[in-house]
Amino acid sequence: LCVSLCVVFFLMIRRPPKSTLDRSSAASDVYKRQIMNRLLDIGFKAVGHWLLTDGKLSFNLIRYASERNILYSFVCDGQVKYVGKSVRSLSERLYGYKNPGLTQSTNIKNHNLLKDAIAAGATIEIFALPDRGLIHYGVFHLNLAAALEDDIIRVMNPDWNLSLIHISEPTRPY
Repeated sequence: LCVSLCVVFFLMIRRPPKSTLDRSSAASDVYKRQIMNRLLDIGFKAVGHWLLTDGKLSFNLIRYASERNILYSFVCDGQVKYVGKSVRSLSERLYGYKNPGLTQSTNIKNHNLLKDAIAAGATIEIFALPDRGLIHYGVFHLNLAAALEDDIIRVMNPDWNLSLIHISEPTRPY
């Protein structure tokens, strides 16, 4: 019941007018802090951080490293920059950002964004919300990470996620 109420509470967030989404506005900063608080309210926990040592990207996880079906977020100096999900362990997923393959465009993009932000002096924390298998619909287990990721990105529009604005209601066959 608590998870359901928290999810409904989160989904009730309304975006501010476009004028307050200007990266330099004080209203935008307040809005971004409210979003971070909403993630914490639904159960996201600080689980680690990204490091840059001798030009090499690495991460340190203090919990949830082996958790699967997990929703995660990269938070740069208190502002949510990226939200993702993984059916693999969190450690395995983050390894893809640390060492992206030649054809892994999302991993390459985030690898470079992480390195650039840290090199510029930013702190990048990793937050996560594991799926504990508590939500069921009859005999079916609902994957919380899969259910929340798209809507969280749509509502928050993190800078490092591709915009999901173009995703709307499913098209109806005529």
